[in-house]
Amino acid sequence: EMHATMFGLIVLVTAASALELSTFGVRDVIEGEYIVVFHENSTAAVQERHFRKHGDLDILFKYSIFDFQAYSARMSASTLAAVLAEDGLVKSVEPNQMMHASQQQCLTQDRATWGIVRTQERALNLNGVYIYNSSADGTGVDAYIIDTGIYMQNSDFGKRAIFGYDAVEKPAIEDD
Repeated sequence: EMHATMFGLIVLVTAASALELSTFGVRDVIEGEYIVVFHENSTAAVQERHFRKHGDLDILFKYSIFDFQAYSARMSASTLAAVLAEDGLVKSVEPNQMMHASQQQCLTQDRATWGIVRTQERALNLNGVYIYNSSADGTGVDAYIIDTGIYMQNSDFGKRAIFGYDAVEKPAIEDD
């Protein structure tokens, strides 16, 4: 029933506006929250007038990344319709939604770089596929760190970190 209501709202809103609410591939919509993207040439002053014009916007976040200017907000259906009508200022509007990384995407990486594939291949079958072993704890692995120093007392090392070759004579090895 909620999906039918949301679809009805989208049809109602877009029928009366110049812009359409972008719904391609939208799943797990956060009800009443939208992401509004401004045209690249919009100025800060014009955007501020937009915010004042729609005073009932509950702005969650403003995005300003080079030419990408946008905001996310909670808004009513009537405010959404008014925002969609501003096609000279607003480039697009889409529902805010939850995004999920699938477990499989996190465990396997195709076309991985040679270095990451090599960390899990003892037989040198360097086929470009990295498969994460979630049960691996680092036992039996020797890692050689070329760095300006590490904090050996870090609990993540589990007292497994040891000093190797130190190319710096001063200060003492324990102080590097």
